[in-house]
Amino acid sequence: MTISPRGRRGRPSAAVGVLLTVALLLTATSPAAAEQQRTRDDRRDVVHAVFRNTGAPTTEPRPRNHAQDVVSIAVRYGGGRVRLALTVRDLPLRDFWVFWRVRTATATWSVGYIHESRRPEAFFERTDGEGRQDCAGLRARRVDDAERVVMTFPRRCIGPREWIRTGGSAFRALNNGTLLVDDARLDGNILRQGPAFGPRIAYN
Repeated sequence: MTISPRGRRGRPSAAVGVLLTVALLLTATSPAAAEQQRTRDDRRDVVHAVFRNTGAPTTEPRPRNHAQDVVSIAVRYGGGRVRLALTVRDLPLRDFWVFWRVRTATATWSVGYIHESRRPEAFFERTDGEGRQDCAGLRARRVDDAERVVMTFPRRCIGPREWIRTGGSAFRALNNGTLLVDDARLDGNILRQGPAFGPRIAYN
């Protein structure tokens, strides 16, 4: 199944809005890497997160959760495209989000896949308040036999940048405004501003 963006109408749920509206730019000091990057994540490190108005979220471990338990992420930056792949232990049929942050030297974008209803949705937006951006060619694809969601978009959507940094997470927004979430680069912890960034990936 391949999902294209549904345009500018509608924004993600209030719980995820917390992540999008408070996204902060992290300092880029990591050395450049190759055009491809793979990261494995510890299993059984999903947390139930409660976000307050300020400060770090309160978290409790949920080791029996498989649907949001990230196993690995893989990022490729080359050939005119960005490819983001996130694998979980047991990909659910719905009530599932994938949330990425993609940073360049000039801006940070939120890129995501939402499957809360019959029709999944992909989104692409700036974290500096400009909201959703037009990104023709943005695609999200479920690979059910691999428990994976793959997102791709053209490099032109972020400009001809020499490098990117990325962070990825899987989560579910609960009715009470809390989240079940796993940051692919952190073990049993999450950041208020969104998934933690990895090293730079140079364009090739």
